[in-house]
Amino acid sequence: MNNLQPIVKKIIIGLGIVIASAGLTMGLVTVFYKKPSAVNTTNQANTTLGAAELIKKYTSDNKLDGYTLNTSIVDSTIAYKLSDASYTVQINSLYSVQFAKTANSIADDVTKAVDNSKSFLTSNGLKAVSDKVYADQTQLLYDSQNTVCKISNSFDPTKKTSAYGLVCADKPSFIAERNSIQTLLDLYTKSGGTNDFNNIVRTTHTQDNIAVSLLSISSKFKTKAPYTLIFAAINNKWTYVGSRVTPSIDVKDSFKLSDSLKAAVNDPKYNGLLAKYVY
Repeated sequence: MNNLQPIVKKIIIGLGIVIASAGLTMGLVTVFYKKPSAVNTTNQANTTLGAAELIKKYTSDNKLDGYTLNTSIVDSTIAYKLSDASYTVQINSLYSVQFAKTANSIADDVTKAVDNSKSFLTSNGLKAVSDKVYADQTQLLYDSQNTVCKISNSFDPTKKTSAYGLVCADKPSFIAERNSIQTLLDLYTKSGGTNDFNNIVRTTHTQDNIAVSLLSISSKFKTKAPYTLIFAAINNKWTYVGSRVTPSIDVKDSFKLSDSLKAAVNDPKYNGLLAKYVY
């Protein structure tokens, strides 16, 4: 099992459609934004470090004894809620690194790695935002005025292996993603859709002058099952196509499209692209 995957009901994301248990939200770490307090003047000079610089510095200075650079599995996703947003968005960052210990690891190794990572981020002007702890994995989010970083680590007591790492992204990346998502959400709400968004993951596919965007939504209402909003564009002119409950093995008939949605998805003008990712 992927050491970085939380011990929760397996969530499969395939071809842009999330397959999840109806009783669970998407496989997205929920974080709650806390407006950073004023940065300590001691760290103020370091707050201008961007994501690339932070990862470069972390990689060169924070490899612990017994760990090696892990190039096969790297966690590159960060879920973050901007101060002026009502929902969390997720991006894949280019700036991440992970170290692994493949034998004789103990829980104290992970504790030391987390403490070391916390010290690194705070010394570079970042503040703690959230802390998610699972049975074998911890994920912590830190931010500054211009950067967001996530510490992730895992420990397998049976195999005696562990991993830890850092992924960072510049704030403009989240702003751009939020703006792209909001453009689509505006089309949805204008069509009569309800704003109940908590977490949103966007997946986009393109072919020639045609594009498809799928917004995988977890509602702020816990009793509402995750759902997917479907959008398509020709020559960059976006339209709202429809919505569906996110397909789930626990929800009968959730893999079936309504007749109206099936007709829209198979409209010849989309040249089969929409049907390729919505089925």
